[in-house]
Amino acid sequence: MLSFEGIDVRQLDLARVVVEEILELGDIDPAEIMIVGASCRDVLHAGQGHSFSLRATTDVDVAIALPAWAPFEELVQQLRPAGDNGIRYLVRDIKVDLMPFGEVEDPVGSVLPVRRDEHMDVFAFREVFDGSLTLPLGAELSVRIPDPAGYCALKMSAWANRSLVNEFRDGADIAAAMYWYLESPVVEDRLYNTDEGIAILLATEVDRLLASAELLGRDVAVKIGPERTRELKARWPASVRSRLAGELGDETIPGWTAEWSRREAAIERLCAGLWG
Repeated sequence: MLSFEGIDVRQLDLARVVVEEILELGDIDPAEIMIVGASCRDVLHAGQGHSFSLRATTDVDVAIALPAWAPFEELVQQLRPAGDNGIRYLVRDIKVDLMPFGEVEDPVGSVLPVRRDEHMDVFAFREVFDGSLTLPLGAELSVRIPDPAGYCALKMSAWANRSLVNEFRDGADIAAAMYWYLESPVVEDRLYNTDEGIAILLATEVDRLLASAELLGRDVAVKIGPERTRELKARWPASVRSRLAGELGDETIPGWTAEWSRREAAIERLCAGLWG
């Protein structure tokens, strides 16, 4: 069961400080803000009752659903750039990637923020945002956060992009999403007590890792819809999947498989869930 009620407030402090400063400086509605990236991962991890740490990072990524460019441009004019990716700024001395999406996408799934020389991929941000969860950051402050399937969708897109330039850190994050499904009592109930779940179990010879990976893939497909699912399939050829097998792991996940063949099988079931 995913719940944010029992999360240590210290895990939310960084996001809260960043969001409060954004709201103070810009004409941004907190309902338009979605926490993504490593902060999202860590909150989802804790919200599902896991206390061990995942891949360490200090990244803070904030996605903002925009009706037009003006609010974003007014906000970043008041912030000091940090780094050379064109979207990283210092927000109260914290390095934050500000990721615009929504009506400013042109074409859909792509934006060109001020300070960037090339378009940035925001594949399926709208769909993930539409199916996101409410994350309380304080007594009177809430923002949005992807659910585990939405998080996995964004990470699969990131893997398709970054693995092509030999950046593999998203592999451990996809493994985390698979682990959440493997260990989830809600997923277990769906597998053993629904017709869909029983069919998946039979197809995977009652292998919980493979069955939960396939169910995750199905949930990702529902989350992002058929058009985005077709687009993601085109970006996930066999070469992209084979690269992931070597990176689908994190030494901090207890009991996570180190066997290449098991990782390959889990990836194939994830893809089978997505694309049938």
